[in-house]
Amino acid sequence: MGLHFIGTEPHRPGAEFDYERFPVNLPTRLIMIGHHFKSSEALCLMMDVSVSGAKLKVEPDLMVPSHFFIIINGLHDEIGCTLVKRTLETVSLKFNMLLADDFIDLILRRSAEFEASN
Repeated sequence: MGLHFIGTEPHRPGAEFDYERFPVNLPTRLIMIGHHFKSSEALCLMMDVSVSGAKLKVEPDLMVPSHFFIIINGLHDEIGCTLVKRTLETVSLKFNMLLADDFIDLILRRSAEFEASN
């Protein structure tokens, strides 16, 4: 697949830079770690993904901390995330490290399988 850059070069000050986003439709668990490492989970829906982040559809009353983990349905990896933007029903997040191209391919295949089974 290769990384697909959108915008200008990242080393230029003030430059816009992003990675290609792919539409997906995948159930995802949002895992929030609280006081004394108590965790809570919420189910949400991943709407798009890139190597640098994703957008999730969430319940309007869900309190999302600035740092959390996600687990994508059918995959067992916990992915560390940072909150970028919150609207009433969406969470935009960035991954704490870029995802590998082959992991993005796996997410896209999992999304296609999920949509085909529904």
